[in-house]
Amino acid sequence: MSTPHSAPTKVLAAVAALSLSLGLSACGGSQAATTEEGVSSVSYGGQTILPDLVFRGEDWGEPYSVDIEQIRFSSGSEAFEALLSGEANVSNGGSGRLITIAAQRPEAISLIAKWQYGGSRYSVLTTEDSPIDQPSDLRGKTIAVDNGSGAYTLFLVWLEQNGLSLQDVTVLQTKIGDIGAALQAGSADVGIAWEPTASTLVSKGLAKRLDTLDSAGESPNFLIADKEWAEDNREALVAFLRAAVDVGEEITNDPKSAGQIASDVSAAEGVETDPEVLAEALTYIKMEPQIDEPALDELSSLAQEMVDQKKIEAVPDFAPLVDNSYLEEALEQ
Repeated sequence: MSTPHSAPTKVLAAVAALSLSLGLSACGGSQAATTEEGVSSVSYGGQTILPDLVFRGEDWGEPYSVDIEQIRFSSGSEAFEALLSGEANVSNGGSGRLITIAAQRPEAISLIAKWQYGGSRYSVLTTEDSPIDQPSDLRGKTIAVDNGSGAYTLFLVWLEQNGLSLQDVTVLQTKIGDIGAALQAGSADVGIAWEPTASTLVSKGLAKRLDTLDSAGESPNFLIADKEWAEDNREALVAFLRAAVDVGEEITNDPKSAGQIASDVSAAEGVETDPEVLAEALTYIKMEPQIDEPALDELSSLAQEMVDQKKIEAVPDFAPLVDNSYLEEALEQ
């Protein structure tokens, strides 16, 4: 016999399952840059993000004679570990973990492009019937957020922009798949979620958007290559970037198509998702590959905060880590 809460519970379970599906690891990974004659191979460390779901939905590398094997990881930390160990040739990751590696192992990596970015992909959520309707209402409230994520970093900036600080709220450490459950259970008044979780919860009536974190910063993810591997396998890396550019253009120019691709992949992996919801989620994500000065400035600003928190000793010099030549060649096609 169903209960009044059975439908929301099933939806929340589906949201959590989608988060898990996005993070399932796949076997494989190799240093080999060539498979069959004329076809290059790149091992890519993906993450629990929507663009990587689109990336593995089609053979984007086929037009460029490159076999892209995506190894999926549940966090940027794991993806970077795979890069440094040689399991992956290219990985993507957010600012915080990149800064740590830039401080510790700058000689090992090359920043070759931006991947997803934009604070709009992070939403400040409340329940539909919540009396909270403006940022100042968060004072004294409990916030569900993963405090190891890029969302958390931007949330701190957003709080300051709105005249608040961590002393004004209580942070409840919550994994992304559990944000909706925390809101529905009343253990949190507000949740900070990224896409597609945010759009999924909103579409099901389980949350409403109070705001996004767009004003707080871009929080870019970067594509990072094993520097030595990149130098030895330039043709393969350029082909990989051509495929990645195509993925970004599909997301930007035709989110409906990209959403359908992502939905099909998710269904094949055992989680049914609404392609229209995923298409909506993709509209909150920016995809522009060039690494620009604002992105590097944001890295430096965050790095200074990490120095102040004694997480690293000094702000790394990021400019020497950027190698635009691979992307420039890819864009010449």
